[in-house]
Amino acid sequence: MGAYEYVHACADSDHDGMLDADELAAGTDPLNPASRLEMGSLASPSAGDQIVIRWSSVSNRFYSLLDSTNLLSGFAPLQCHIPAYPPENVYTDTLNGELRKFYRIEVEP
Repeated sequence: MGAYEYVHACADSDHDGMLDADELAAGTDPLNPASRLEMGSLASPSAGDQIVIRWSSVSNRFYSLLDSTNLLSGFAPLQCHIPAYPPENVYTDTLNGELRKFYRIEVEP
């Protein structure tokens, strides 16, 4: 008889700080600490008041992009139900004169 790896939803099998259930929802491998949902480097196009946001993506997922100008006030949805375009999604945001902006990516249930 062969053995099958068991992934427990409340465990962190690869010890990367993410629960196995969250990794499965994001489409990452809960047994591989190098497999993760991550935001790439932010880039400002040469013209204008815009910033390009990139993040790793997996087929058959939808993402929400949230932003904040003040981390103490929390994040608000910027764009929801963004379909995945593997291996990387790209979104361009207008800064509207903001000197500082923070972003967060979420996988939609």
